[in-house]
Amino acid sequence: GSGLVLSCGSNSFGQLGLPQISGPCLIPQKIESLKEKVASVAAGLRHALAATDSGLVLQWGAGMASRAKRASQGKALPLFLTAKEPCEVAGLEDVKVKTVAAGSYHSVSLTDEGHLYVWGSNKHGQLVSRNIFLAEPKKIDTQCFSHEKIGAVWSGWTHLVAQTETGKVFTWGRVDYGQLGRHAVVPGGQQSPASEQCLKLCNTPVSVPCLNGASQITCGSEHNLAIVG
Repeated sequence: GSGLVLSCGSNSFGQLGLPQISGPCLIPQKIESLKEKVASVAAGLRHALAATDSGLVLQWGAGMASRAKRASQGKALPLFLTAKEPCEVAGLEDVKVKTVAAGSYHSVSLTDEGHLYVWGSNKHGQLVSRNIFLAEPKKIDTQCFSHEKIGAVWSGWTHLVAQTETGKVFTWGRVDYGQLGRHAVVPGGQQSPASEQCLKLCNTPVSVPCLNGASQITCGSEHNLAIVG
């Protein structure tokens, strides 16, 4: 196929990638500025992203911009955080991305070498970082996944689920609705009630053995489904 991308719906933050349209778009329109064949797309709350056949990642829609500005302390923001049409994501030049995923205010990319890169809001530890916002992509250390390559990744609004190439499933991010499928883990190995909300409790991927080998996984805003067995 030609890998064209069409978009429709709300465009109040430029999330359709159609700068010529200000209001909602009722009929799907081609995003003209996406010149390359696109292999993967993802839609966040008010932003969107695409990975091309050649492994390039583009993002558009200003949904993350206000959080980015608060965290930037006056520094200039990368263009892709405020763009109303597809803009290359800086910081991924040396990798080839095959799949993208999006949360409400964060983005995820999976490379052909099985590595995850994340950026955007880290309010719930979903980016495995100590920073509240990442304006540039950051690689999640493979040590977090028992040094295994990632084969697939999914995102809820504020949590992430990844499956390694051997079928192990890891979850991390927001925990208070039970969306990680496990208790929050504190340093030292003790468990704490899932209702406790603390960055330390959820910003490390932890495996969920009952989901190992799942043939399909999908995330809602604060819940997941998996097909196993």
